[in-house]
Amino acid sequence: MQKRVRMEDTDATGFIYFTSLQKMAVEVLEEFLEKTPYASHKLLLEGAFLLPIGHVEASYLVPIALGDLLEISFQLMKVGNSSFELHYIFYKKEHIVAEITMVHVAIAKETKKSIALPKDFIQLFQKMK
Repeated sequence: MQKRVRMEDTDATGFIYFTSLQKMAVEVLEEFLEKTPYASHKLLLEGAFLLPIGHVEASYLVPIALGDLLEISFQLMKVGNSSFELHYIFYKKEHIVAEITMVHVAIAKETKKSIALPKDFIQLFQKMK
């Protein structure tokens, strides 16, 4: 997926604001899930569970500036009983400029307590390999 760095994505220096990179990563995940039974709007309105972010690590390897066009890829790294870890790589002109590792935790919509991830949900990511 490609994303262009917009004015709203930058701080006063003209470089990407740290939360903007995380937002882009979440948008890539949402786009991936859009064509599945687990599309974000379906999960929020009709689903029995939610997938909040439990942990994030980011590495900014070179400055990312206003107007830069980024190519973003991701892959499943780890699966636990109630969580999964995705690794995102951000490229600018085929060079890695940033990386994010994000852990999502499955929680029951009603109780907000962690639950086991549905097997068919994890299989969506395993099919990517």
